[in-house]
Amino acid sequence: MTSASKPPVIDIDGPENEDWIKQVTRRRDARRSVDDMASAWADAAVSAIAKDKGWAPGPNAGWKRKDDATRVPDHMRNQVAQGTSGDFDLAALREEVADWPLAEKSYAQAAFNRVANEPDVNLLTTRAKDGTLQSVASYAIVEDGLLEVDLLTSNGPAGTGRATMRHLAATAAKEGRGMTVHAARASREFYEQIGMTATAEGVYAFTPEETAAFAKGEPIQKDKGWMPGDNAMWRRRDGTVDKPWVPGSPDPGSEPTKATLERKPEPKPASKPEAPKPKGKTKLPYRPGKEAASTVEENQKNYWDQHPELHEMGTLEEVKAKAAAHLQAAVSDHPIATRTDVHAAEGVLDDARFKTTFETLTSTGGESGDEESGVWYREARASAEHRGMGVPENISPNLRPVYGYSVGHAGDADAYGEVEWILKDECKTRATLCVGDSLPQFDGGEAIGTPYLEPTAASINAYDLPILARDDTSAPGLTDVGAYVEVQVHGGVTLGDVAKVVIHDPGYPTGSKYARKVDELKRRLTGLGLTVEDHRGAE
Repeated sequence: MTSASKPPVIDIDGPENEDWIKQVTRRRDARRSVDDMASAWADAAVSAIAKDKGWAPGPNAGWKRKDDATRVPDHMRNQVAQGTSGDFDLAALREEVADWPLAEKSYAQAAFNRVANEPDVNLLTTRAKDGTLQSVASYAIVEDGLLEVDLLTSNGPAGTGRATMRHLAATAAKEGRGMTVHAARASREFYEQIGMTATAEGVYAFTPEETAAFAKGEPIQKDKGWMPGDNAMWRRRDGTVDKPWVPGSPDPGSEPTKATLERKPEPKPASKPEAPKPKGKTKLPYRPGKEAASTVEENQKNYWDQHPELHEMGTLEEVKAKAAAHLQAAVSDHPIATRTDVHAAEGVLDDARFKTTFETLTSTGGESGDEESGVWYREARASAEHRGMGVPENISPNLRPVYGYSVGHAGDADAYGEVEWILKDECKTRATLCVGDSLPQFDGGEAIGTPYLEPTAASINAYDLPILARDDTSAPGLTDVGAYVEVQVHGGVTLGDVAKVVIHDPGYPTGSKYARKVDELKRRLTGLGLTVEDHRGAE
């Protein structure tokens, strides 16, 4: 709107405008003539009146409806788009995110893939005033009517993520829904800051009341009679439970279970070798119970008592301390890795994360091809993870551990595929390990998972204890036990956790169909900015 030669007459009488009039007067006297200032403020007032469609300033520099409605402001409607795959030009969106940073680009591409392949998944995008794409989120309505956000990423200025979440909350609040979000580790602090509650490892939630409050820009009032329930859902508090549920603790209202394992330091005999100082602080979401640890100790003692020829090595406690120190020395400076074949690697790039064996059922030990064997595998693995690591048996499949190994102690890892994903050292702080295959050992009470950075003898079965305690090799005993140290990474693994990718020689002739797929995979990896080492023809 252009300034008129004569300012229009506007009725601004009333005590509510006194401060505004004083500000106008002060600025007029200090900066410009009476006529110029009056004209400028008249324009601003008329423009504000024209734009006022029921909105008022809200907290945190946001806006809220005067009538408490929860919808996207009219002046932002051209910057926000929601719908299914048919409502978007996904090819054009993929081009728009091509120059985004690696992690943000990967999540955006994964969101586009979900929307393209799953009819129940919706997409939300936001743009700056100049039309630049700023954020992408995929979401769906899931069990119990919750709005579940599984991928949200942004490449905009500070506040973009919060604004995007407010749009999603407005969508959920229209139908009285709560919200859950699957959060990458780097973004978890953000979801805590906006008032969401952690209901499981990597899962944050708003109750329906909190969703409505957040959509309006109001402060989040915690605990209105709701509490986290199983599998990141919400349930009503029944009056018998007075504390929120913490993942890995007994389910509220259920019979008390045994306390989680409190690790005790191993004895430190004079002959115990100096182990390298752990790098980083271990942060695990759960620990195995005391009963499982006690069973391992009992099995180790029984084996020791049955083999008196081993007693010349010292006491059992001395042997356990030495074996644990040797294990730590052998793995502490080695990265963690996991392997896939080319087909699974393509899925990793599509999803921007590694799926667990419960989602894929492609572990070499559990691949079956028939439903009966698949059911057996799920039950056996769930039991082993609960016993050996304290993983809740009813946890969502995508929140279960991702399996790998310590590089240099990989055993027959090449059976899992020729694509080796080397993970960043940060993953060590949330990883556990055991010597050998965890499934039979955890299930049989022969070992439990202990922290990768601070392993104890409980991760070593009774037979391998004296082997790892020997002093006559540089990597004591690991070669003798199959050179396989299995690692379990908790909290999910995404492309952002990958340090580099090594492509090993699958043995297929150059130019074959499979070799061409490997070439295409390599192009995709380098296109995402990942470091790739191609060892084909050199092994």
